[in-house]
Amino acid sequence: MEKRISGVDSFRCLAFFAVVALHCLPDGVESAPSFYNVIDLLCRFAVPFYFVASGYFLAHSRRTAFGDIQKLFLRLFPVFLGWLLFYNFYFVLVGDWHEPIYPGLVADSLLSGHRGYHLWFLPALGISGVLLILIRRFHIGFILGLAGLFYLFELAFGPYKDLLGLPDVPYFSGLTFKARFGPFMSFPFMTMGYVFAKYNVRIPSSHALALAGLGLGISFDESWSLAAAGFRDIPLDAFMGTLMIGGCLFLYSLNVRGITFLRGLSPYVLGAYCVHILVLDILERFAGFRGAAWLPTNMVLVSVLSLVISYYASAVPGLQIIFG
Repeated sequence: MEKRISGVDSFRCLAFFAVVALHCLPDGVESAPSFYNVIDLLCRFAVPFYFVASGYFLAHSRRTAFGDIQKLFLRLFPVFLGWLLFYNFYFVLVGDWHEPIYPGLVADSLLSGHRGYHLWFLPALGISGVLLILIRRFHIGFILGLAGLFYLFELAFGPYKDLLGLPDVPYFSGLTFKARFGPFMSFPFMTMGYVFAKYNVRIPSSHALALAGLGLGISFDESWSLAAAGFRDIPLDAFMGTLMIGGCLFLYSLNVRGITFLRGLSPYVLGAYCVHILVLDILERFAGFRGAAWLPTNMVLVSVLSLVISYYASAVPGLQIIFG
């Protein structure tokens, strides 16, 4: 059984609030300095934190490789498949599906979540989790080297793709590959968490926060420098500085006691994460809560309603499967 760590549980909930804030922002936030850009980059610690935490707890497992893979599959696949089907059905139902279904679209959906675009996190976590389980007996240098190669790929074909003049990654016709898919972003952060656990890495809280702040500053510098060079429409998922942010905030979370209220919400975060795009779409589509004026309201309402839905749904036997 996964040991609960109060600081980590509290940060899981904070990371959920950050994800909600990201998705409430207008589409197409650019790399140039702006209010939306600052909010976007401030919230980018969330997904890396989840990956680091997953790698950390995986390192404490005493199961066989098969047992760990089985647990990972049973934990993630029903949640992912259930929500993938739900979101596709929902957007068909509201008349917002205008593309034919073909094999490439199905394959892409298994990586990206397609209309449930936030679901990409689950297959990325599953792929990297299985990979880490299979190679964890290898020399740590090999594992770190592979993680480094993956992150270089994520940077090269993510925020630095246009600067480097790289071509698009061959992908399914009519669809766009994103460097965050699969293991390229997730595996490096999971490896970081795995190393933290395996070698009992700890640093003082003040150092962890200072290094996380430095990483944030580096991320701002990367984003704004790319904008100054004329590259404004780039993915903001992860920069070089994001490694420091995700890793150091996790190390900080190991040192703190956490907040009781947030710790209590932690078991419902996965379900809330999965349902929050539905809540946001309903508020925007049917209640008309669109535009900058509604941004703070949407952030609060989506966060609260998603957690409430997850809390009650997780107690319903049939819904427990998809609410984690």
